[in-house]
Amino acid sequence: MKFNGFIGEFFPIWKSAQTDLVKVERWTPYLKDGIGKKDMRRQSTLQHTHSFSLFAGTAAKMMAPYLFQQSYGHQLDLLLLEYAFKWHDHAEGLKGRDIITPNKRDEDDVVEYIIFMKHIKKLPKVIREEYKLSFLLQFALNDNKLFDPEAQDVIDFILLNLHDEAVVFSALEKFEYLFYPIEMQKKHKYLLTWVIRRQISSYQKFAKILPGFREILFTESLEEQLLDYLKENKDTPAQQS
Repeated sequence: MKFNGFIGEFFPIWKSAQTDLVKVERWTPYLKDGIGKKDMRRQSTLQHTHSFSLFAGTAAKMMAPYLFQQSYGHQLDLLLLEYAFKWHDHAEGLKGRDIITPNKRDEDDVVEYIIFMKHIKKLPKVIREEYKLSFLLQFALNDNKLFDPEAQDVIDFILLNLHDEAVVFSALEKFEYLFYPIEMQKKHKYLLTWVIRRQISSYQKFAKILPGFREILFTESLEEQLLDYLKENKDTPAQQS
């Protein structure tokens, strides 16, 4: 039976979120580089999306009072952020692969945006616009000039009206990159060092500019711990691109 109305429009998206995202393996280069052990846990995009939504939703809620107190009473749009947490990697399932951060190009972000918008084209306009806003939130701080004028207008709107949300998303996304390498410490001897090396300057930046990030996540104690870890592993070779 073919259903009409919203259930018919949303059903393919509901199904894709489960069947397509679960097929996409994240951290693939490290699973195949000959350094990690063969029994490294495979993390799918579906698992990442769920875990990121849980972590980032909780962290954003905890950081919100700090932002409110220090940003002239601006209330975080937590619903928009929650949409962004849930939908930001949906296009990975649609295109069938994940590209790790060091290898991702501006062109890849544009392709993901186009695929995502095509995927939701049958949804009501008010929902499409909300999802477009939430999907583009992740790219707002990247100064990517390859997006089409319509998408660029949305990004400009975000930078003008939702800058705090864009910074929160970026900070939480980068912080979440620690979780899988922490789990894999005994499975891949270099992965955690590589990720800390790549991300710690961002954490230090967000600790200065984002209220709540230092207090809730990147505490002085954690910063000291990560810096000590880098010293202990200073002989780890540089990551090959």
